[in-house]
Amino acid sequence: MMRKNRKLYLGTGLLVAVLAAVLVHAGGGTAVETVTVRRGAITSTVEETGYVQPAEDCTLYATQAARVVRVPVEAGQPVQKGQLLVELENPDLAVQVAEARSRLSQAEAALAGARAALESGRLALAEAEKDLERVRKLWQAGAATRAEYERAQLEVQTRRQSVNEQEALLAGTRDQVNSLQSLLRQLAAKERQLAVTSPFAGVVIDLPARRMQAGGHQRTTTPGPFLFSRCRRGK
Repeated sequence: MMRKNRKLYLGTGLLVAVLAAVLVHAGGGTAVETVTVRRGAITSTVEETGYVQPAEDCTLYATQAARVVRVPVEAGQPVQKGQLLVELENPDLAVQVAEARSRLSQAEAALAGARAALESGRLALAEAEKDLERVRKLWQAGAATRAEYERAQLEVQTRRQSVNEQEALLAGTRDQVNSLQSLLRQLAAKERQLAVTSPFAGVVIDLPARRMQAGGHQRTTTPGPFLFSRCRRGK
């Protein structure tokens, strides 16, 4: 009984569909465009105007008058932290370093000589003081004259004055050595600045220092923002 009812319903549905189609066709109905429905992803695109900003950037400056002798990188090139970007040369600085080293060498030799002289002077003073004590006892015992005693006293005074002068000379020479060593450390720091390196890993954005080598000429720069070597951290 159930199977007969299903057949009856199916036949009735088909009849209704056919009649609806005939009526639409007979009545001049409007055709409808159909599409096939499929499962998929929906993509929406939005266009905006803006600019890209690096996570971190920097501008490198010249700290002294120098010549650009080598630029081993190019704009847009990835670089590592500490990698050389620009090599500079400062002939005046090289002369200053050479002169300071020469003066330091001389001062150190003078310091060594002053130490030796002071040590010798102290030994001589100690001997003069011993001789004075010996002559004093002899003079008190009547075995030496007053003139001998006074000569011994004068010898001690002379030796003591000489030691004081040598100590002052040693202190002054030591100060000179310390000053020259400090100067050389400052000059060495300036020499290290001639090698301009990247402060962090990133990409070179601009490198005007290369234009200073245009035509094979080495232009002398002055202290200030001449390099403009901006680099940014790679992300």
